[in-house]
Amino acid sequence: MIRKEATATVELSGNRFLDNKECGIWSFSEKAHVQGPPQEMYGNGADLCGFVPSSLRKLLTSQTSRTHVSVPEDYPSLQEAIDAVAPGGTIEVAAGTFEGGLTIWKPLTLRGAGREKTELKVLPGRELVIWLCRKP
Repeated sequence: MIRKEATATVELSGNRFLDNKECGIWSFSEKAHVQGPPQEMYGNGADLCGFVPSSLRKLLTSQTSRTHVSVPEDYPSLQEAIDAVAPGGTIEVAAGTFEGGLTIWKPLTLRGAGREKTELKVLPGRELVIWLCRKP
């Protein structure tokens, strides 16, 4: 976690950020620069928070040119569908309860089966469900 007043540069390489209660990597400071190749992240409340570039997160699956994907028909998890769908695409989410922290780093539409039918739920022991990255 990098505090709001920090102006440091942090270089990450070959790390695994797994099962954190809130964020895998979190920087409160727009002045701090967190950089490096994509890092492995899984099971966090959300993988990236604050002023952390989305390029630090290793995708669970490659981005495709598909503008419409479905969960769980095309991808078993919401994060895999988010990673796979083309920017501006739509993800159709079936009825059911889906657990897991989501990091959304590109424009997309999540469309559930209905308010009473599709539920996004925080992982046990975690605090975040969705984090929208501020910068690429």
